Amino acid sequence: RDMAQLLSGGLTNNNSDDDLATMATDMLALGAFIADRGKLEAGDGFQIDWHPVTGTTITVFQRSESKPVRQTFEKQDLMVAMLRIWIGSKPADPALKAALLGQHT
Repeated sequence: RDMAQLLSGGLTNNNSDDDLATMATDMLALGAFIADRGKLEAGDGFQIDWHPVTGTTITVFQRSESKPVRQTFEKQDLMVAMLRIWIGSKPADPALKAALLGQHT
């Protein structure tokens, strides 16, 4: 739930209402995917990959599961919107944004 709230907040803080409206279906599916995974524990993680043909793939690695779980979202705009969480005008962590962009703080 916390991860879904953080993603939701980051998406809404860094994307226009029109952009969000075009991704509403994928955002709901992303929220459901994250909620279905339950709580991430110490040692768990997730990975976000983008491919121009297949779209954005979210992979969740949970120590309690024998295999990672993946879901792909075909809309190309989703990855751009998600990147704005970290490098947008209102990043979740300004120091992380600076580090990712090679800027000195």
